[in-house]
Amino acid sequence: MKILYVNVIECNAGWGAEVFVDKGFRNLGHTTHCIDYRKHRDKLHSLFSELPEYDVFLLQRGDYFPIDLIESVRVPRFFWASELVSRCRDQDRLLSSGLFDHIFFRTKRCIETAVSHGWVKRDRCSILLSGFDETIHRMNSDIKRDIDILFVGSITPRRKILLEKLQSNFNVTIANAFGRELVQLFNRSKIVLNIHAEDHEDTETRVFETLGCGSFLLTERLSEENPFTCEHLVEFETFDELCDKVKYYLDHTKERDTIAMRGYAEALARHTYTHRAEEIIQAMSAYLPKLNQQNENQITIGKKPSRQLWNGSMLGMLYNESGNVTHDAEEFHRAVQHMFLHSDSSNCTENNYTPKRSNGNEIIYYIPRWLFPNNIGDSILSASLISPIKKRFPDKTLTVVCDDFLSQIYETNPHVHKVRGPYFDEINDPNYWQQSIQKPRDFISIWPDWHPGLFDLLRQDNNLNQMINTSDKNIIVCNYLFQNNFHPLETTDTLPSLYLTNDDIKMAKECIDGCTSRYKVCIVVSERRHSEKRVDCSPLRYSEESWRRFIERLKTLLGDVTVFEVGNPINYHLGDYYIPHTQHIRKFAAVLNEMHIGVLSDGGIHHIFNAINKKYVLFQAYECNAPEFYLMQANGTFDPSLHQECRFQCHLFSRILNTEDRSKKCNHACYELDPWKLAEFTVHKLLEKE
Repeated sequence: MKILYVNVIECNAGWGAEVFVDKGFRNLGHTTHCIDYRKHRDKLHSLFSELPEYDVFLLQRGDYFPIDLIESVRVPRFFWASELVSRCRDQDRLLSSGLFDHIFFRTKRCIETAVSHGWVKRDRCSILLSGFDETIHRMNSDIKRDIDILFVGSITPRRKILLEKLQSNFNVTIANAFGRELVQLFNRSKIVLNIHAEDHEDTETRVFETLGCGSFLLTERLSEENPFTCEHLVEFETFDELCDKVKYYLDHTKERDTIAMRGYAEALARHTYTHRAEEIIQAMSAYLPKLNQQNENQITIGKKPSRQLWNGSMLGMLYNESGNVTHDAEEFHRAVQHMFLHSDSSNCTENNYTPKRSNGNEIIYYIPRWLFPNNIGDSILSASLISPIKKRFPDKTLTVVCDDFLSQIYETNPHVHKVRGPYFDEINDPNYWQQSIQKPRDFISIWPDWHPGLFDLLRQDNNLNQMINTSDKNIIVCNYLFQNNFHPLETTDTLPSLYLTNDDIKMAKECIDGCTSRYKVCIVVSERRHSEKRVDCSPLRYSEESWRRFIERLKTLLGDVTVFEVGNPINYHLGDYYIPHTQHIRKFAAVLNEMHIGVLSDGGIHHIFNAINKKYVLFQAYECNAPEFYLMQANGTFDPSLHQECRFQCHLFSRILNTEDRSKKCNHACYELDPWKLAEFTVHKLLEKE
């Protein structure tokens, strides 16, 4: 949707609601053209004569905005009356103009006032509450709460009386702050106080900002559209009640923190400005039937069971038109096709391996999983080439040759014409792997080796950062692409896909049928590799005690949550339920599909989360490797503050940048990262609007 959004976005740059709602529109995939009517009041007519194409018109606040410009608009018109009607009378001329298809009001009382005056019809109105920007108003547990009571806002006569009385009994800090200064103050405060400016009940923006920072809010009774309850904040009505509750909650830290965390979770889940932008879009859509039909068609197309799986360490190769291998390095000319030879092996000698040829109308894709039989991620990433292959050879069918485990990925993939097993199950003689063979151009194969040319490419210009920040690739996918003569950074649509069946989904729902919690969180508890050491000799990369503290904090923050321990052959009894990894990859993916978020200390399972479009937090990557290399950004995330700088000194970074490899000297300080910070980061990612 293309939105002409008229507001005061330049005058309120950095802190106004219009700034955050505009960002919300764009986060949701819409296009906005903003005009600040206050800053450009003297040339509005000129600006309106040069507008780009737009679908809807949205005016916010609109003090003294020219009526004739509204009349000139020939698309659905919307007005956001963002101030209380009883307090801001310059809105009356707009409310009574009859020019708007729909008006957003701040409170129910505002709607009643406008309707009673005959300005608007009730079915053309709705309430739009304030919100907060989750990227600015954030909780910071590193800041010490050294302010007892904080009030932020303008000092009206009414507020002045209450605050002066309160200051005679308590230590009250009064400030007038915005942006990051405001966030800092909220995070320093034990109690944030909200007092109405006048004798009108309201649910101020400050309410949402306070809760969004994870702070405890003590507020004068809010208006009836207040979306929060006593689980999220505390209200008072009289001055004596205010004093009693201030004293009580200053003395009861644990109870105060519990309420604050519940309020934080509720605000983040439902009351960001992206949520508000979505509410506006829903109202607008009712007036755009043509756009609605287009959106419905897009959604119908998107209902195909498209699920993506990825990560690993398998490489591949394509051939040029002459049938020759496209790269120079002999070390990559492996005879892995030996396992796929004709049943008739009479033509097979030690120096002559002849893979079965295609019929000329197909591409045969060999995936020798026997090279890495235990790596789920390595196996899944084999599908990263499916879409690029089909785009390069659109008129040919695609046959995948792989073992039974991998066939589960491809047998439901609509881009794959046929899946079959290899002619030979495995190669026991490693000498076969070293043989250079002549491969026809309609064969593709993969195997686990780094192509040195990839590292040369990543050293150039800004390629390394581009790869790290590309949502559909990691270093393994880039390696596959490079070995197959695709440009690793320019090739698009490289997220492998897993297509879940109805039976897969039904089985998963039956598996967790007894869990009725609001949130389902799974943890993948990775074990140490032989090369990794822990002073406490724990078998886990992240200690059992750290996991328990993480889960305890997670349950405090979320309340109604069930934790599933998944994917390990051993049950460490950390979660509420234990689900071992099965040998059926789609069924296991279907179980993960029932989760709200995953938290993983490494493990290829995080690529399944990308495949099924679920959020996950990856907080420790493969041995000494940096998460940046292995984390595709589509659904996964990690907080760099949870990691040590040594992450950028792993052997891959050092190889690309020609710096010292310190991985052997790493003391794994990241193993001891703060479980509380990890839990808070997880909750933030779980609840933030996509």
